[in-house]
Amino acid sequence: MHLLAETEMNLTVRISTFSYAMSIMAFGFLQIIFNRVVAGRPPAWPSWLPGELVFAYLSGVLFAVTGLLVVLNVKPVKALIGVAIVILFWSGLQNVYAVISRLDYGFSLTSAGKALTIGSGSLLVAVFFHNQENHSSQIVLWTSLCRYSTGFFLLVSGVQHFLFADFVKLLVPNWIPGPYFWTYLAGAALALTGFSLLMNSKAKLAATLGGWMIFTWLIILHIPRAIGNPTQNEWTAVVEALSVSSILHLLSQSLKRSSEG
Repeated sequence: MHLLAETEMNLTVRISTFSYAMSIMAFGFLQIIFNRVVAGRPPAWPSWLPGELVFAYLSGVLFAVTGLLVVLNVKPVKALIGVAIVILFWSGLQNVYAVISRLDYGFSLTSAGKALTIGSGSLLVAVFFHNQENHSSQIVLWTSLCRYSTGFFLLVSGVQHFLFADFVKLLVPNWIPGPYFWTYLAGAALALTGFSLLMNSKAKLAATLGGWMIFTWLIILHIPRAIGNPTQNEWTAVVEALSVSSILHLLSQSLKRSSEG
């Protein structure tokens, strides 16, 4: 039975798969524009390894085409798996190695969490398009992988809000008073969402609320920053927020289906 057909009347699934497709497509465009891999924020390209531009362009085309296939619902499963492989194995493994080798619990740890979340999210999206008779085990498998990856990322991000509060408070828009208050509140909300996902306790509710929280930050924080300072970093942050928000909303639906399956 086709999972997408089963949920085609579910507006959340339709909007979330579309917005995730837009984020993957945007990653592709950013890579072509900035001539480097940005999805999952891998470390700097090794100086001894040739082919950075070629890999950035080829993976960028893969991302852009995959997003289009998802939007058009034209057999996107293999392409989504390809996206997951690139992000998880290129960006994810490199960032995990950087965390372990450098004991970097700042940028490298954040990047590792983003890569694992967005990469596993691609596999979760693929589940909604995968046509097979016995699909319940696949729902559970990829939902669990995405739940653990996203939960880890959000928990780490929440703790980092407290460890690096002096930096995080600078991200709060100037028109919002009390930057430290919002820094700590956001950190607590992220950590609680991540913990709920990891423990699978009220996970569906946590994913739903977390998805709306990050989407709100996309609107009031990331898009204005990117417009005011249109750099690679700021536009990548916009796309990441859209991607993670979409993944959380899909995860909430997948958690519901896996519990029913």
